[in-house]
Amino acid sequence: MRIYFLPLLIALNFACGSNSKENKVVEPKVEKNYVEYYDDGVKKIEGILLNGERHGVWNFYYKSGIKWSEGRYKRGKRDGYSIVYYENGKKKLQGDYKNHKRIGVWKIWNEDGTFKDEIDFDKPLTRKDSVLIYSLP
Repeated sequence: MRIYFLPLLIALNFACGSNSKENKVVEPKVEKNYVEYYDDGVKKIEGILLNGERHGVWNFYYKSGIKWSEGRYKRGKRDGYSIVYYENGKKKLQGDYKNHKRIGVWKIWNEDGTFKDEIDFDKPLTRKDSVLIYSLP
């Protein structure tokens, strides 16, 4: 009888064992295009909401309609590249985010389009970096 009991016990263990895939609650993905406008009808913000959070590429605009910034989000947090423009359309700064924090080298330009400086957020910040950061949006 013992010989038959062990295989039966093993079979029951596998049959009744929990499968982690079966027990996971799968959140339905609800994507929605989001657009917001200024009072005069000019586009202000556009992007995709995934389950109510910013996800993917988002664009922001000045009241003039010129793009103010563009950046990537992942489930509500900045994650990936970010570019900010002056109202004249020239690039102001560019860098990357990871989990809503600036990382790596961020480049900064003057309003006339000439290169100004850069800050490496992966290194300890200097006094000069602190002054530059204060000017960042």
